[in-house]
Amino acid sequence: MTDPVVRVPVAIVGGGPAAAAMAHRLAMARVPALVIERTDGSGSSLGESLGGSINPVLARMGLESALAESGPIPSLANLSCWGSATIEERHVLREPYGDGWHIDRPAFNRALLAAAQRTGAMVWRHALVRNVAPMEDGGWQLTITRDGAVTMVEAGLIADAGGRKAPVARRLGAHTVRDDQLAAVWACLPRPKGFPNATFVEAIEHGWWYAAPVPDAKIVVALFSDPDIIATLRAWQPAGWLAARQLALALSNMLDETEAPERLRIAAAGSSLLEPAGGEGWLAAGDAAAAHDPIASHGIGSALTTGTQAADALLATMAGNAHAIADYAARFPARHAVERRAIFAVYGLERRWPDAPFWRRRH
Repeated sequence: MTDPVVRVPVAIVGGGPAAAAMAHRLAMARVPALVIERTDGSGSSLGESLGGSINPVLARMGLESALAESGPIPSLANLSCWGSATIEERHVLREPYGDGWHIDRPAFNRALLAAAQRTGAMVWRHALVRNVAPMEDGGWQLTITRDGAVTMVEAGLIADAGGRKAPVARRLGAHTVRDDQLAAVWACLPRPKGFPNATFVEAIEHGWWYAAPVPDAKIVVALFSDPDIIATLRAWQPAGWLAARQLALALSNMLDETEAPERLRIAAAGSSLLEPAGGEGWLAAGDAAAAHDPIASHGIGSALTTGTQAADALLATMAGNAHAIADYAARFPARHAVERRAIFAVYGLERRWPDAPFWRRRH
């Protein structure tokens, strides 16, 4: 069964923060974009911590309500064992923008999409892009399946906000250059009594551990390392993951439990750059355009910012600026280089295991 053709000025593939920010910005400019999201809108299930710098970003976009609707809990400090075994604390009172937040990422994703929808964006959930093809008179034809039916969408412009896989951009000839193979192996556990409202990071010989509370009395605990090291440690299995976690002495003391998790999840976490990040009638935003090692703590903020900038480039294109998308895409290589230098500077602070493969690769 095929539904009638749907015609829209902009089709956005993906439903994460970059897509929601883009759709919201376009809707504010009276351009009703269509967001095509393969899930129910929740996307990533990994909990996340946001620095206080997210507050002015959301305020500028008019999306503060989305954060409030997701039920975040304040993040009061950043704790780390990095470069030594001593726990160092950086309290948010030292930050210019106040409290950060520990969020339920699926709830936050849904709230952002709902905000875009209230503003005027169209959102199709549980929808998959089966094909993308240029039309003879310009624009794009997308074949979409949802609710057991096939729908043809004709869009003047198309945006790829589909995450690291960049599903549309790669079909159109772009390629992703990966700087490293960093991966996360993580579990969501009951929050131990006394675990602070803080983000905790601890370096070990084989990578680094991350832990942070999330709403509903849970805590996310993740090992970040390279796939070959994860395989050697057998950290993709609960027993191996627990054994690796016990190497993080400070974190293990804070968690005060030794039972292996019932379920582990694995996700790509390395830095990458899409080349190019835009072309004739299309562009990419968020992780599809450039993704960064989470040690930089710029994931969601960067996605929201690039989503808004992508919307501005699309609006300029519709207004007759033939160079807007090219100018937008041209900014990414230099930004990526700056971000990479910052990431290597952070890794350079840890010198306890100079010959260990994980650290040698990052020094």
